[in-house]
Amino acid sequence: MHPVGQHVSQCEIIAKTVCILGSAEAMGWLNRHYDRHDVLWMTREGKFWFRGDMDALEERWPGFETDHCLSLI
Repeated sequence: MHPVGQHVSQCEIIAKTVCILGSAEAMGWLNRHYDRHDVLWMTREGKFWFRGDMDALEERWPGFETDHCLSLI
């Protein structure tokens, strides 16, 4: 997981909560509490999820493609 937050402690909270909730439930939690953060994570099955600004993803990790890309409007 690579959450982008303003503080290390904020990133730690996001990472642990996503791991505890699982991908599907974590998406709702992230949308409610951290809607301005870009978050990239890999599931146990090896699938990549990204929630955030797709331009930021392409800029930070050129050529990287996720299995599930979600962005908030």
